[in-house]
Amino acid sequence: MTKTALQLRADITKQDVSQAWPPETDKSYNIPNSVLQFLHTLLSGGPATVNQSEREERLSNSFGNMVCALANGKRKPPKHILLPSAVKSLTENIELLHTLNRFGHSVSYSQLEETDTKFAFRNSDKLRVMFYYLLISTVVISPP
Repeated sequence: MTKTALQLRADITKQDVSQAWPPETDKSYNIPNSVLQFLHTLLSGGPATVNQSEREERLSNSFGNMVCALANGKRKPPKHILLPSAVKSLTENIELLHTLNRFGHSVSYSQLEETDTKFAFRNSDKLRVMFYYLLISTVVISPP
C-alpha cells in the first residue's frame, strides 16, 4: 500500500501547479488518471471502465481536496471558489465563510474578495470594449 500511495503522490505532485488567476471556475479540475483509476477501483470494487456511474464520477471528483492538499493549496478545485461565492451572495455571513475556510472547504475571505475584484475588472474591461465598438458603430452608421 505504501508503494501505491507514493506513486499516486508522485503523480499528483509532478502535475503543473500553476493556475490562472483569477481561477477559471468553469473548467474541469484535473485529477491525474492514476488517481481516478485508483478511486474508481476503491469505490466500485472492480477495474476502472470507460462507463462509470454518476455516483462514482461524483465521488471521484470530490477527492480534489487531496490534490489541493498535496499541492500546498496552489491548485484549488472549483468548489473552493464556487462554494464561498454562493454562501457570500446568499447569506452575507462572513463568519460562515471563515468556518468553511478553517475546515478546508473554501478559500479565505480575503482571497474571495480578491477573486471577486479580479472578475469585476475583467468584466469591466470587456464592457468597456463593447461600449467602444457600440459607440463607433453608432457614429459611423448614423446619418450626418
